[in-house]
Amino acid sequence: MASPLNAPKYLRNSRIGRIGVILTGIVLGMPMVMEAEKRALLVPNGSFESPATDFVNIRVDGWLKTARPADYPEGGGFLWDQLSGVFRNTPPGSPDHISNMDGKQALYLFAIPGVGLIKDATSTDSPDSSANSNFPHRFEIGSRYTLRVGVIGQGGGMLPGVPIDIDLYWRDELGKIHSVSTTRVTNSQALYPNRQQFVDAVVVTPLVQTTDPWAGRPMGIRFLSQVEDAERGGYWDLDNIRLEQELPDLEAPRMTLRVDPTAQSWTITWPGRRGESYDLMESSDLLAWSPVVVGLTANDTSIEHTLPIGNSGHNFMRVFVRRP
Repeated sequence: MASPLNAPKYLRNSRIGRIGVILTGIVLGMPMVMEAEKRALLVPNGSFESPATDFVNIRVDGWLKTARPADYPEGGGFLWDQLSGVFRNTPPGSPDHISNMDGKQALYLFAIPGVGLIKDATSTDSPDSSANSNFPHRFEIGSRYTLRVGVIGQGGGMLPGVPIDIDLYWRDELGKIHSVSTTRVTNSQALYPNRQQFVDAVVVTPLVQTTDPWAGRPMGIRFLSQVEDAERGGYWDLDNIRLEQELPDLEAPRMTLRVDPTAQSWTITWPGRRGESYDLMESSDLLAWSPVVVGLTANDTSIEHTLPIGNSGHNFMRVFVRRP
């Protein structure tokens, strides 16, 4: 079976969705194996490069800070708005330089109860910022979502066992946040032996079902400190947010082959779907592939293509399914 990464360049650049298994010219009814398409989704300011700073900035463009709890003493120590922000990496060779930071900046977030950041289609920090584009993604039925975030603990004398939650969430009609999937990251020396290397935390949702209350709802990302008051103190660093959608697998259709000896031709047929197009490729050795026809479009039920019967003893075919 071919891999999208091994496909010809012009097909790789066409965002191949799924690939049918190779069909030999003498096999009838061979099923197509359908592979899930994985798509990277844009997270505006997901690397915390905006606003640019030479040291620290308490603004975080495109993100909304969680509301200050009523019992937080705004008058003493740090103001609530100062408990999260962006900071610039130190120069290479510095003892506190972070070696795998994405870009030049990252996020700091204090280990204080309730400190956090959120991003969804409606929650933004700086409406006048060019980095503050909406976050339009929704929980599409049949899809699975994976969120990866680089995290460093141990900042500022943070105690072992201090937790932070990383969520993918949705909002109900009243605007209340509900988590779909949460990963709790717990501070420890074993997980963060030094502060020079981000370690990925991963959040994975289940497949979105039609009966899920979040099906079709706008998606949100949240970082939320869950430390108990008695253990408050220190800070987290976060960076390089990556969000991936795994599109639904379709039921594997069956490819069929019909030979017409009189016309010296054969016709390959497979189920088609409106809105998709198909590329038919051929090979004599399963190594080198060449296009037979590209951009075939489907009617409501099926698609087919007729070819003359060649002189070679074996002919291998494969079908690439594209998405518009």
